[in-house]
Amino acid sequence: MKNLMIIFYSILVSISIARASVITNTGSDFKASTKNWSSLSDIEKIKNWEEFEGKYQTIYDSRIYHKELSGWEVRQKKKRDFFFTQLPKIQNGMINLFDNAAFIVQEREKAFKQYFTDLKDDIPVIILPSLFSFNGQVASVPNSEKYGLYIGVDFVTYRNDNLNVLFSHEFFHAYHHDKLGDKSNGQTMATPLWKEGFATYVSGLLNPDQSDEVLLMDKDLAAKCNDNQYISELARLYLPIVKTDGETTYGDWFLMSGQNPIKRRGYCLGLKVIREIVKKNTVLDMTTWDESLFAVEVENVLTIFASGN
Repeated sequence: MKNLMIIFYSILVSISIARASVITNTGSDFKASTKNWSSLSDIEKIKNWEEFEGKYQTIYDSRIYHKELSGWEVRQKKKRDFFFTQLPKIQNGMINLFDNAAFIVQEREKAFKQYFTDLKDDIPVIILPSLFSFNGQVASVPNSEKYGLYIGVDFVTYRNDNLNVLFSHEFFHAYHHDKLGDKSNGQTMATPLWKEGFATYVSGLLNPDQSDEVLLMDKDLAAKCNDNQYISELARLYLPIVKTDGETTYGDWFLMSGQNPIKRRGYCLGLKVIREIVKKNTVLDMTTWDESLFAVEVENVLTIFASGN
């Protein structure tokens, strides 16, 4: 009987592991490379850090430094310099997050699957220092056909982001991309407004106790987002670019590097658009819409917002 129980338990564990996200946790290597960081010389810091990065080189080359684009050497130095100066302030918090990453991912995945039951198994989740490039993002995984979650432990710790909201947002991006496949990457500015607004909406759906300030991860943006006149103004500005490829406008609407004083305002506008569309449609149906469908809905709602109604 004892042997049978052991076998049965082993099967349960195997099933659990097979159905869980596949986590790449860089924490052990991070702790080894940054031990006694404050006492290291600048040369030792660079040496240790390059040894750390070398273990995950393809990720840093493609997701952090974007070596496929010109000027990566400048980006690399700028990112490292800032990260090195900030590390002593956030190192303990980062280590705590690394140590609890497996449990956090498991719990957030479980919560997500309670609503989106068809979330696929074995989603890659990469936990690493992003050198303040992102707190979370979903992108292709090097040497793999899969899309995965990248969690920037340094930026999350620095910003003290709500992990329940962050993981809900990013799990939805992975889920949404998998649902649409090649159709996920649209050709116009309707796509980022739809995708980011939808992920923000879902993070609120799964965390109904959280305010817009937490969902948008920005107090100032949330305050502006509750101003109907401001939303009307955003809609009037977005309508002329909604059918464009966004080559020159995407960053200003969705990135922290945007020139507008209110950063990432596309997230706010997208959230408002989604909240309007779900009044007449179900969330699960909407996850299957490609750009040919949602672009029409997005433009219609923007037109209504722009009119002030």
